Amino acid sequence: MPTAHLAPGLTGALNAAYAKPSAATQQAARQAKAWATAQDFEANYMSSMFQDMMTDIDGDGPFGGTTGIGIWRSFLTDALAKSMVQKGGVGIAEQVYRSLLPHQEAAMQPPAGLATAALPRTLATAKGAPLPRRSLPNKVRS
Repeated sequence: MPTAHLAPGLTGALNAAYAKPSAATQQAARQAKAWATAQDFEANYMSSMFQDMMTDIDGDGPFGGTTGIGIWRSFLTDALAKSMVQKGGVGIAEQVYRSLLPHQEAAMQPPAGLATAALPRTLATAKGAPLPRRSLPNKVRS
């Protein structure tokens, strides 16, 4: 993209916008996603625990045995769980996060002993091996 007619600051901004993210940036993004996933897992677990704890509670209180008690109780347990996880939770998120990182790193590595013959045709061609020419059937040539 020619940028000679643009202001120098805008040229730098465009180049930065179209530049491929660095490996460190990509790794930080993967770690942030893993941490968010671990926190979501802990929040879902805690919400399930709170719902089980409040199952038999009826009568007086903020929900007082009304018909909408089930819906409002689920909102309450979700909010309690998310709040608890934001404040540090019970430690489930840390364990899940630590177990996710090795799996992510392993997924980023190519399989050991990968031979060119095992690659798809497009990758083999990119490595310099020409694709074999095929003759077209007579019906296609006309």
